[in-house]
Amino acid sequence: MAHFIGFVQGKSITSVSRLGSIKSGISARASGWDVGISVRGYVDEHDKDHFRVYLTSGSNGGKSDIFLGDFTQDDLDKKG
Repeated sequence: MAHFIGFVQGKSITSVSRLGSIKSGISARASGWDVGISVRGYVDEHDKDHFRVYLTSGSNGGKSDIFLGDFTQDDLDKKG
């Protein structure tokens, strides 16, 4: 059963979606030539959703990813 859902849209008018389970998680990567972003969604041992975000060097590659943060519902609650 799906726990995560991701969407992507590019040149096409329609978007596509992908599902992830508690076991598989979900990941996405969006890249320009020199910079991009990588996101990994997973469920921890306490059944909390986490999203781990990295800044990447894009399609050009060459540099290590930079960890930007690990975000949960708690972070949303603090902001709202």
